[in-house]
Amino acid sequence: MREGPDAPADGPGLASSSRVTQRQGPRAGPADSRLPKLNHIYTTFRELARSQVKANGTTPGHAPSPTVCEAGGGGAEDMHKPKRTWTERWVMGVSVAGVVVSGLVLIIVLFPLLTRKTVPTPAPTASSPNIPADVVRLQPDSTNEDSISPGERIVLADRDVFLEGRKSSGLPQEFDADPNTSQIRKFYKLMADNIKGSMNRSSDPCQDFYEYACGNWHQHVPPPQGVSRWSNFEAMTITIWELMEDQLKRAASSEIGGTSQDISFSEEFKDPLGRARQDLLEDADPFMLELAGRYYAACENETQLATLGAGPLQEVLRIMDEQYRSLLQKVKPLEAFQRMLEYVHHDLAVHAFFSWKVEVDNSVADSMAIEISAPSLDLIPQGTKVEGNEELITVYQQYATDLLKIVGTFEGRDVAAEVEDILAMLKVYQPLSGSPLVNDTTVQELEAIAPFLNWQSFFNAGFNPLGIFVSQKERILSLVQDYLAVLSTNILEEISQEGSARRLYAFLRWQVAQNYAQYLHKSARNTILPLFDGITGENTTSLPHFRYRPCIKELEERLALPIAYLLMEIIKGQLHKQHDIKDMVNKVTHMAENIRDEYKRFISSFKWLKDKDKNMLVEKLNNVKILVGYPPVLDNVLQLRSLFKELHFTHDNLLQNQINLLKFNQQRKMKFLRQPETYTEWEVLSPMSLISFYVYRRNALLVPLGGFMYPLYSSYIPEPLTYATMGVFISHELGHSIDFVGRTRDSLGRANATLWDESTVEDFVERVLCRVNEYSEKHYAINGLLTIAEVMADDGSVINAYMTTQKQLQRTKFPGQLEHLMDQLAMTPDQLFFLYYAQLFCTTSPDGTPAKGVEHYPPHSVRVTATLTKSSAFHSAYQCKEGSGMNPDSKNCEIW
Repeated sequence: MREGPDAPADGPGLASSSRVTQRQGPRAGPADSRLPKLNHIYTTFRELARSQVKANGTTPGHAPSPTVCEAGGGGAEDMHKPKRTWTERWVMGVSVAGVVVSGLVLIIVLFPLLTRKTVPTPAPTASSPNIPADVVRLQPDSTNEDSISPGERIVLADRDVFLEGRKSSGLPQEFDADPNTSQIRKFYKLMADNIKGSMNRSSDPCQDFYEYACGNWHQHVPPPQGVSRWSNFEAMTITIWELMEDQLKRAASSEIGGTSQDISFSEEFKDPLGRARQDLLEDADPFMLELAGRYYAACENETQLATLGAGPLQEVLRIMDEQYRSLLQKVKPLEAFQRMLEYVHHDLAVHAFFSWKVEVDNSVADSMAIEISAPSLDLIPQGTKVEGNEELITVYQQYATDLLKIVGTFEGRDVAAEVEDILAMLKVYQPLSGSPLVNDTTVQELEAIAPFLNWQSFFNAGFNPLGIFVSQKERILSLVQDYLAVLSTNILEEISQEGSARRLYAFLRWQVAQNYAQYLHKSARNTILPLFDGITGENTTSLPHFRYRPCIKELEERLALPIAYLLMEIIKGQLHKQHDIKDMVNKVTHMAENIRDEYKRFISSFKWLKDKDKNMLVEKLNNVKILVGYPPVLDNVLQLRSLFKELHFTHDNLLQNQINLLKFNQQRKMKFLRQPETYTEWEVLSPMSLISFYVYRRNALLVPLGGFMYPLYSSYIPEPLTYATMGVFISHELGHSIDFVGRTRDSLGRANATLWDESTVEDFVERVLCRVNEYSEKHYAINGLLTIAEVMADDGSVINAYMTTQKQLQRTKFPGQLEHLMDQLAMTPDQLFFLYYAQLFCTTSPDGTPAKGVEHYPPHSVRVTATLTKSSAFHSAYQCKEGSGMNPDSKNCEIW
C-alpha cells in the first residue's frame, strides 16, 4: 500500500530530489510507434525513469479505502514447558487421593481425568503418516476434547491436524481466550463454508478464475444496504471499527449517557462465532483511555451537538472576521491576506491554497525537511476543471448555500453573493495542480517564484513558538513549483484589479467553514452529502446514520498513537493468558523475512539484468526494515503519556476538541524538523489499517496490527494458506522496493538515479511499457503511473508467496473440514492456495455486478486474473492448457 494518512487522495506523487528548473522532453524511442494510445504515459514514464523519483512516503497494496495484510511467519516452535506423561499424572493423582482419604468429592471430580487413556500411536501407513508420540489422538466430538492444552498437537481420527505446537496469534484471534477444540472445529467449518459458498463451480477455472473463485460470493456474503461496493476489505474494516467503537463506548458511556449513536453496526455485523462482547480495556492506561474516550463521547453525543448548534463554528469565524477587519485598518490588502493565511494554517491547522508538512528528506539520510504540496481540503480533487461542469457547479453551489445559511457570511453579506465569490475562486484555483517532480529549493527561491507571500515570515509564524527559526536558506521540497507560480500570479492580479483581497478572504473563510462543519450537529454535517454522493457515486443521503467523517475514523487518523495503544490492549485482552503479543509479532516478522528471502532468489532468476544490477536490488531488499505490529513507544506507557500531556479535550465541545487535536498533531510533527531522530516510519499509517505499507523514503515495510484478522490472517488458518493472503500482500509491498520508483532509491531510501546505467534503464523502460500495453489490451486500460506501479507489484506477489511456502504446502495436513472440502472438490493443496488467494479479493455491488477499481488500482477481479495468467505455477496447478483464458497464447511481456 502506498499512501499514508497525510498522502493526497490520488496517491503519492513521483518526484525528484535534485533541483528541477525546467523539464526536458524525453528522447524518442522504439516504443513510441508501438504504443500510440499510451504515449502520454510513455513520455512521462521515460522522463521519470531518467530522473530521481520520489514517492509520498507509503504504498498501498490494495483495495477501496479499506485495504489489508499479513500472517504468522517462519514456523516458530512451541516454547511451552514439557508436559507430564500420563503415568506421572496418574501417580500424582493416586498420591493426592491417598493423602486426602476423606476427599470423596475430590476423587469423583478427578475420576474422568484419571481414567482417560492414551490412544496408541498407529503404525505408519500410506494414508496415515508417522505421528509422534507426544500427539494426543481423539475421536471426533469426544467428551475429553476440552482438556487439550493450546500447545499440544491435536490429530483427530479424521486426520485433522490443528495446532502444530505454535502459540496463537491474531486479532480477536478466534479462540485465544478459550482455546477448546469445539470452537476450533466451528472456525474450520466457517472457513470451509466460506470457501465453498463463494465459488461458482460451474465456471471453468482455466477460463475465468475469478468467476470460479468468487462467482457466488455476492449471494454467500450479501452486501449491506446502501453501499456501492462490498468486499472482504470493507467487511474487515467495519469489523475492526466496530470492535474499537464497542470498547470506546464502554469507556465513554458516562459521558454519552443514553443518547442515540450515529453509527451502530451491532445489528448488521455480528461475530460469526457468536462470542459475547466483553470489556477488553480494563487494564489499559487510564490517561490514554480517557483521552480517546472523551473525544469519542463529544463526537457521539448528538444531544449536546444539537444543543450547541452552529455556535462553536460561528465563534471561530467571528474571531477570524474581527482579526481581518482589524488588519485592513493597519496594513495593505496583500499583507492582511498573508496574516490571515498564517492564522488559518498555524492556529486553526487548515491548509488553504496550499499544504505543507515536515517530511523525510529526499536525499539526506536521517534528515527532515519542509515539504509543500497541493491543497487537499476540498472534496473535489485538486486539478479538477470546474468551469463548464454545470452539474458539479450546481451541486457545489447548493452545498455552499446550505452551509452558509447555517454558519453565516462575512459581515452578514447576502448568501448568494458570498457563494458567487466562492464559486469564482473555485473555478480559478481548483484546476491548478502540482508537478510530478520534486523541486529541491529554498525559502529565498520560493519568494522569487511565488512572491505573493513572504515565505520566511509565513513559516516562522508557525515554527518560532516551538523554538525553531527558519532562515532564507532553509531547504524546501516543493511538489507544486508550477502551481505556486500560477497561484501567486492570480492572487497578485486579483488584489491589483479588485483593490482588495475581499474575494480571497471569502474563499479562505469558506475553507475553514467547510472543514470544521463536520464537527457540528447533523443539519450542518449533512449539507455535504449531496456533493459527496455526486462525486463518489454513493447513495448516502437516504441513510439515516451515515456520517461523512465517522467519529472512529477521526480518532484513527488524528489520535493515531493512543488508538494504536488501545488496539494493542484490545488484542492482548483477546489472547490466551499463556500467549504473548510479541510472539505473535515475531511470527509475522518471520513470514516477511521468509518472503524477502524468496524475493532475493527471484531476483537471481532475472535474465535481462546484469549481475551488478541484481546485486544492487538484493542489497536493497536486504536493507528493507521490516516493522511489524506497532511503534516501540507503546511498550512504554509513561513515555507515551508524556507525548500527549499537553493535549486536552472536553466532553461537550467537539469542534474545539478537533481544533486542539489538529494543531497539536501539526506542532508535534513540526518538531521533527530539528529532531529527526524522534521520527519513526509508523507516522505514515493509521494504527487500524488492514494493509501493509512500503515506505519509499525509508526503505521500510510496515505491517500493522489492524491486519491480524480473518480472512486475511488467523493463527488457526493453516500456515501455508496465510501466505496466500497476508503473504501475498507482504510480497506485493516488497515489490515496490524495486519498481520504477523503488529502483531509483538506495538501501536507505535516498533518491539516487545512478543505481542503474543508461542501457539497463532503457531495457527496463521497454519491458515496463510492453507490460503496460499488454495489460491495457487484455485486462484493464492503464492510465496512470501509479497504476503501473501496482501492476508491477502484483505481478510478482502471488508467485513469490507461493514459492516461499510451496514445500510446506505439500507437507501440511489440513484440518478435517478442509480435507473433506478438498476431497469433495477433488482439489490439491496447490489449487487451494490459489483459490484462497483469489477469494480474498471477492468484491461485489448491491446489484451483484463486480465493483470498479478504486483510485489507481485495477478492479479486484482484474488483479486476480491478470496476475494469475502470468503464473506458470498456477497453470500447472489447474492444468490450464496454453491458449485458454487463464493461460493465453500471448507475447512474453515479463518485467521480472
